[in-house]
Amino acid sequence: MRPGRRETAAIAGISCLLACCLVLVNFETGVTVDEPSHLLSAYLYWHGEDRLPPGDVPPLIKIAGGWVPAILGLPIPGPKDDVWNGSEWDAALRMMDGMKSEQILRTFRYSRLPFVVFPVACCLLVWWWGRQLFSPAAAVCAAATFALSPTVLGHGALFKNDLAASLAYLLFWYRAWVFWRQPGFRQSAWLGASFLLALSAKYSLAILIPLAPCLIVLRYLSLRPIRWKELAVGLAMCVLIPMAGVLLLWQFSFVEGVKSLWLSNAGNNPVYVAGRIYPGGHPLYFLVGLVTKAPAATLLLIAAGAGAYLFRFIRGAEWLDVFWVFPPVLYFVLASRSSLQLGFRLVLPAFAFLFLFVALAYHVAIRSRHIRAAPVFLLAWLAVGTAGAYPHYLSFFNSWAGGPDGGIEVLSDSNLDWGQDLRRLRAVLDAHRIRKVRLAYFGTDNPFAYFDDKRVERLVPPWTPEMATGTHFNPAPGYYAISATLLTGQLFPEPYRDYYSFFRPRKPIAKAGYSIYVYRVE
Repeated sequence: MRPGRRETAAIAGISCLLACCLVLVNFETGVTVDEPSHLLSAYLYWHGEDRLPPGDVPPLIKIAGGWVPAILGLPIPGPKDDVWNGSEWDAALRMMDGMKSEQILRTFRYSRLPFVVFPVACCLLVWWWGRQLFSPAAAVCAAATFALSPTVLGHGALFKNDLAASLAYLLFWYRAWVFWRQPGFRQSAWLGASFLLALSAKYSLAILIPLAPCLIVLRYLSLRPIRWKELAVGLAMCVLIPMAGVLLLWQFSFVEGVKSLWLSNAGNNPVYVAGRIYPGGHPLYFLVGLVTKAPAATLLLIAAGAGAYLFRFIRGAEWLDVFWVFPPVLYFVLASRSSLQLGFRLVLPAFAFLFLFVALAYHVAIRSRHIRAAPVFLLAWLAVGTAGAYPHYLSFFNSWAGGPDGGIEVLSDSNLDWGQDLRRLRAVLDAHRIRKVRLAYFGTDNPFAYFDDKRVERLVPPWTPEMATGTHFNPAPGYYAISATLLTGQLFPEPYRDYYSFFRPRKPIAKAGYSIYVYRVE
């Protein structure tokens, strides 16, 4: 059934509002930790020179956004500079050191704009698949719920691949679902194209490498009689389309990129959860992220949808449901077993699928006489809460977690503090008439693009023993601005994880956003 006028108008309105909100959030959000290296890599990609290690980001976001800095230009070192013998991160930091505040704002704001397409397309796909699974009204409500997600709004506005990966993972399984229902050459080609999109979005989606060919083989072997010619051609398209894409689009080794991700996962990466540091990650890290970073209304809808599906499963659900029920479980479980737990954003590809459960919850409510008005109430509740959190969506925590002010008690890193509020620090200092502050900053933005050295003294965090002044920092009297992720300390070498413990029990006199805490030491 084709969408009617009212449905088309509704989903078009939701998409336009989402795009506008993402642009506004982009303009309000400062530079985050990963963005300078991604921006530089994308710039180099458009010049045919994207070969700096670690090479851990596939080319999709470089294709999408790299043309903007290629046009605007970047202040990068000359070709004979020693920085090109190091990593992408080293070169990006040098680049940021050469940028003034106006250039930083212009470059990052404009370069982020093409990335609006990924969350908007993901929203549309939630609607399109949801209306085929359930009903048009339920799908529109689910798309609206997705568009009102603070995590989507926060990360969808950045020069990052988290929402690109969400779209690619969702699209792959949607095309797999369509292929299984209507096997043929055309659907095999679509599956191969979506497979390529997934590989070019994020290396964690390499989990699809064994699954995509298996889907082709299993589907054709299940037919009677077996269509051997279609099986061979379909399998060839599913394999050759991604292979051709890798050869054409990659300027670096695909294998080295996957290897870089594997080495990152193999490392002993400590994480901070609920006031404690856990070496090697925590199996409940992403579950904690879900129940604290998603709005309460969204969590209720997910729970209701999961309950409705369980009831449906007991009564005899269609086995084709595996195409939207299994993928989020697979991704979530594998991520939870990994030690690379740098924020809830890393499971956004699984999170997108949960809005299909939300669509099921709406579908049940709309068909019920007793709770038919519930979707209106829940969407209104969600809209008010999301509007009230603007523009601090990266630092959003729901009311059950104490809001963004209480977020540091639960999680840090990109869940709360990703360096995004450095620009806001100036207004805080002006409001409190602070002439000079000592700054310990977690981020890759350039503090001296916004402050001179008379107002800000940079404190070097203890990333290595040589950078530390003992295992604990003993502050002299004065004002201090400390990033939240440095306060929790999980990213430091083990002897220095309590380096800033002096500040933890003290109440800050102010905050820049919710990520930089300002203290006065007597």
